[in-house]
Amino acid sequence: MKKIKIVPVIGFLVLLFASCSQDKNTSTKLVSKIVETNAGGKTVTTAFSYKGDHLVSTNSELIRVDYTYDDSLISQIKKTDKKTNKITVFKYTYVKGKLSLVESSDRLIVRYKHNSDGTIAYEGFHLEDQKEKRLYAGVLTVKTSNVLTDKKNFVVDENGGKSTTSISYDYDQAKNPWNAIAGFTNLLDHTSIISANNGIMMVVENSTLFADESVTSSAKMYRCTMKYDDDNYLIEQIFEDAPDGRGYVKATYFY
Repeated sequence: MKKIKIVPVIGFLVLLFASCSQDKNTSTKLVSKIVETNAGGKTVTTAFSYKGDHLVSTNSELIRVDYTYDDSLISQIKKTDKKTNKITVFKYTYVKGKLSLVESSDRLIVRYKHNSDGTIAYEGFHLEDQKEKRLYAGVLTVKTSNVLTDKKNFVVDENGGKSTTSISYDYDQAKNPWNAIAGFTNLLDHTSIISANNGIMMVVENSTLFADESVTSSAKMYRCTMKYDDDNYLIEQIFEDAPDGRGYVKATYFY
């Protein structure tokens, strides 16, 4: 029997672990660029453009991302892949300042429900012939402004196969460089960057139950090391084994 491996979509690397506390001063810094270096020495630079504390765009040789705001909330994100020229647009809807709906031009929909116990439930759908096909459902657990766990159940096939992905995070006590940017703490579809601090470890556990009742499972731990400036802002991350499969990556932050 062929085994199916479920790989959770984590997103691009600099959003993964950069997610105040113990501040040495009250000044706020905004990231001006991030330089990523791989094991072979190749670098990719992402430049940030702002209007006040509102992010206008990020731009690298690979991708450009443009942001639209409604007051201090991000209402739209447009991603342009420079290699393929594909444009993907994400639209965000809020209720009383909390994210309730994300709709993408790829016909993907995610709905969020903020529970009284502090957890956030969500469901993902694909729109087919004006009908919603459920893809997954999950729950985020948040404590002290950090996402602690993200548990998601997937539909594997039409024969009853199901898969579960559970991600847990550990954090440092330093400032998340994305936290100072208006609207980013509300982007629940960018799980790692909504946290107040920087993720230093992530554990991903996958389990798949097939229709014939056979089971496959796996678990992997990802770590990164950090360096900070005198104001407790992140200036360097080193991944010996990056979660997105790129192996060694060093990310350097400039303000």
